[in-house]
Amino acid sequence: MNIMLAGHLERSHALGSKRDRFRPVLGRERLQHADAFDPYRSFFHRSAMMTALSAAHVQHLDRSPPGEEIVSHRGKDGRIYDSILRAELEDDALRLAKIAVAAEAFSDTTAEMMRLRAPGDPHKPNLIHHVEDILFAVLHAWQTRSTLVLAECDRQVLVELLNCVLANGIALPYGIPDLRKARTSDSKMSGAIANLEPSDYNDLNAMLEDSAIQTYRQRLSQLSESHTVNVGILLKAALEEARRNSPRIREAPADITLLSTRVRTIDTVDLDAVEIDPFGWANRKPSKPKMHIIVLASSRCLG
Repeated sequence: MNIMLAGHLERSHALGSKRDRFRPVLGRERLQHADAFDPYRSFFHRSAMMTALSAAHVQHLDRSPPGEEIVSHRGKDGRIYDSILRAELEDDALRLAKIAVAAEAFSDTTAEMMRLRAPGDPHKPNLIHHVEDILFAVLHAWQTRSTLVLAECDRQVLVELLNCVLANGIALPYGIPDLRKARTSDSKMSGAIANLEPSDYNDLNAMLEDSAIQTYRQRLSQLSESHTVNVGILLKAALEEARRNSPRIREAPADITLLSTRVRTIDTVDLDAVEIDPFGWANRKPSKPKMHIIVLASSRCLG
């Protein structure tokens, strides 16, 4: 399973390059619920554990090569009927983010979660850039056929964005995954994974070399390989096996909830009427693939 991290998970993962970046303070000054005050520790735990349990972490380029095109519509006869510059679609992520924020698509709670930053993060909170980052990851996950991995709070961003699009008739530049019915409480679609609480890339690299983690990873590959797997049963069996094989995993808290789902994408053709289309997106012939999405939630963080 190849994964594409998005939103807070992608940002926290980049911060993990600094040694001991997310290691809690030891001694009397250590807070009992440190993650409540540094939610990015929880985000990094999730992003690093998912990276350790996946075949590859796909990282998108900042910009595509000039002139590179992608197929946006292919007929049943295999002929290409529409193609578009990849860079144009990347620009569209920012355009759609600006439209959504201007339309007040997001609740106060969701906006507050988007403004979260790790202590010392030099990047100021910016709703438009946060939405753009998620849409950028959606685009690249679709193009690379990777599994898109989101924190629960960023799943909500896509839900509220899609609700706004449908309510206001906003044209879309490409498909947005429909996560409105995805719930981490669904026992057939979700379950727990171990949290070894990595603090930086060194911890992550050590996990990648662990034989128990490698076996655990092989079991979880079925999440993307099968369309009919009972996710709850698979995750429970994989975790029990991993705990039998590793004292470290046996002692680790299983406070990360993983939701795995394959969802359809919503595009302009799904709208009852198009009311807002300043960039002519309704003229495109959309490709409507299903996307494999993983949502990671944690009892240690609101997001």
